[in-house]
Order: sequence, then C-alpha cells, then structure tokens
Amino acid sequence: MTRAARAPRTLALLALSLPALAQGADFYSEADLGALIFVGPGADNADAGPAFGGRMGIGLFPWLSIGGFAEASTHSATVPTPSVGQIFQLYQAGGDARIRIRAGRIGFFVEGGGGWSWLSTNILDSVGVTKPDEHNGPYFTAGGGVEYSTDNPRYAFGLAGDWTTFPSYSALEAVSVRLYLRYTK
Repeated sequence: MTRAARAPRTLALLALSLPALAQGADFYSEADLGALIFVGPGADNADAGPAFGGRMGIGLFPWLSIGGFAEASTHSATVPTPSVGQIFQLYQAGGDARIRIRAGRIGFFVEGGGGWSWLSTNILDSVGVTKPDEHNGPYFTAGGGVEYSTDNPRYAFGLAGDWTTFPSYSALEAVSVRLYLRYTK
C-alpha cells in the first residue's frame, strides 16, 4: 500500500482516538507573579524587575503536559548618560513541556521550552546588548519547581524557577522565580 493510500486511514484512526485523548486529558490554566533577574555580563545593564504571566495547556498524561505561555516584565536600564533612568519591558511568548512526579499533595516538576521575545525599546543598544533594529528574537528556557494541590483537586499553588537564554541579545541571560495558581479541568 502506498503512502498516499495510507494517509486517509491514518487520519481516520487519529480522528477516532482524539475524543478518548481529550476525555483523559487535563486542561489547565495558570496565573503567575514573580521576578526576572538578569545574570551574566548583561546583568550590569539591566536590573531585576517584576514579572507577570499566564499559561494554558493540556496534560497528555498524569506525568506530562504541554502548553503555551505569555510573560511580561519591567526593568530599569543601567546605561551611560544621557539615557539614565530609562525603563524597558521584556515580552515573551512560547511553548513548553512539563514532566512531573507527585507524592500525595506535593508534586515536583521539570520544564523546558522556548519561543520569541521582544524588547520594548532600543535603550540597550547603547551598551551593545542589542543591535539597532534587532529588538526581538528567540529564547530557550529550562527550570523546575514544586506544587501543592489543595483539598479541591482542581486547584494548586506552586513555586517555580527558570533559567533563560536570549541568543539574539548578546550576553543576556536571566533567572526567573514565580509563584503561581493553577486551575485544572
């Protein structure tokens, strides 16, 4: 049987299995609040700042979930005069995967992902962290955390930390720490 002849059968089998996957899947949303702290050589030019974010996704198995997220943070730039006192925002949007292990109400997880980031201004051009007209680019992140499930199994609170690298912004890396509330349906 040719590959073209197998395609309709494969698609039909996949379509029939989707309701079973969706029925066993956990859909979740998460709201988080924390801080993003720049580390490495770029830390001299960008101060730590508050970070806010949200995540949505699906738990494919009790131990594996995938999803998407968006995050924004605000920072002060430490640059030479005349630009002293400037602030900038870092926006991130991407996807991630999380592997978790539960021990009663406590869960531990590792996560990793990536996406696209944007800086709101060109203020870091003056110190060589960014280049003119290049204020967005990919990023990669990895981290982990701990989660506590409440009496109501739909809700959980957690503490997570991630390390992020921004290859398009020379020498810019960050560590983020966040508290979050997770709702699972």
